[in-house]
Amino acid sequence: MLLFELFDRPLPYKQVDSSSQKDSFEFTTSSGIIINVNVFKIQDFRQAGVDIDGTGIGFDFQNTEFKGDKEGITGTGDEFEIFSTVLTIIKKALVEHDPELVAFGAHEDSRQTLYDRMIKVMQRKYSYELLDTPPVMFPLGNSKYYVLKKI
Repeated sequence: MLLFELFDRPLPYKQVDSSSQKDSFEFTTSSGIIINVNVFKIQDFRQAGVDIDGTGIGFDFQNTEFKGDKEGITGTGDEFEIFSTVLTIIKKALVEHDPELVAFGAHEDSRQTLYDRMIKVMQRKYSYELLDTPPVMFPLGNSKYYVLKKI
């Protein structure tokens, strides 16, 4: 239970962009790292590379100052405040959009483990089921891709 209590302390965040395709949010960690969270409004998951009918949201987040092939969040020491704030933004999007499908991916092993735990909470609280084999049509390398469907 302690794990979930650690994620109940989000940082202040602000919406920095909104369009018909995505909402973007930004916050700064206590160590000064600026994190950007994007909530993509997906009208056709097939066009987004997922072979399933439906509309919904997808999301990603990254350190805005990092340059390279990864998000640059791993190993910052700010993981609890980062995930707490990201989860708060995701909860807001779930309530606001009530999506049929929710999709996201994780590159780092540590993030995949955390997402596996987070999904159990999302399933209970928001009535989603995790699709066992997400029908992804594009390669993700070592990444793990998640698709949740509204029950």
